[in-house]
Amino acid sequence: MFTQKSKIRLSVIFTAALLFFLLPSCKTQSVYTINRVEQAGDLNQTTSKSIEDMHYSKDARMLYSVYNDDQNLYVVMSVTDKTVQKKILMAGLTFWMDTIAKKKEQLGITFPRAGSMKNSFSKMNKEQMMQQMQNGGMQQSMNYAELNQKFSSSLNDMEIVGFNNKKEPEIVFNQNVNGINASIQFDEEGTLHYQASIPLKFIFSNPAEYLNNPNKVFSFGFKTGAVDMPSMPSGGRPGGGMAGGGMASGGMRGGAMPGGGRPGGMSGMQELSKTSKFWVKEAHLSGK
Repeated sequence: MFTQKSKIRLSVIFTAALLFFLLPSCKTQSVYTINRVEQAGDLNQTTSKSIEDMHYSKDARMLYSVYNDDQNLYVVMSVTDKTVQKKILMAGLTFWMDTIAKKKEQLGITFPRAGSMKNSFSKMNKEQMMQQMQNGGMQQSMNYAELNQKFSSSLNDMEIVGFNNKKEPEIVFNQNVNGINASIQFDEEGTLHYQASIPLKFIFSNPAEYLNNPNKVFSFGFKTGAVDMPSMPSGGRPGGGMAGGGMASGGMRGGAMPGGGRPGGMSGMQELSKTSKFWVKEAHLSGK
């Protein structure tokens, strides 16, 4: 998994890297080529080249990349947008795969699970959260050190679906016992970093076929849950009125976005009540 030092470097060059994703010439290929690594430890070395290799989903406000070696698929994702972070922590996050490239929710890993972080928000009920968003202060409400401690010590389970031909969701212990694991950590800049690893043999019935044939493609994507927001009193002015300002698309440090905007106001609350998601329709593994 990423080291803390590499996460800090990632945040330092995050702003410059985003410029690549806003240029028309960037990441326009129709088939996503998975980046190859020779060993998992290579993922701990964050360089400007590795940042360039990442893709940005404007709709989901996520920066992501996928890697493989001969044994595993590795997924890396970063989020600076505070509203999307809130949705991940409160309503869960699922990485989906479809081995026949139809963008169907065939194989999934949910981490964190919806509600698993509820104790971290025990001091703020939903009504208080709405009021804070109206006042534009949502970006200041998370204690990153506390969240990191929870992820490293007590948040030890995840939900998987579709693996081993099991259609019903299954809760498993997230300590690599089954070969699948996922982790989340915040860096000092408040960026959420996600990483998962999945054995190729759990995804494909014949991994070698996908490794050796670039025409064998699959789909993958991310989907957050949606926060069940409390209903607003008549008149649409809970807590004595709405603060001005909406929410821009995209995301950078502290909620600041290209073009301005912060995760507050009515649009921020509406955004929490919707899922954030994207799919890459066709991707292929990289062989030797």
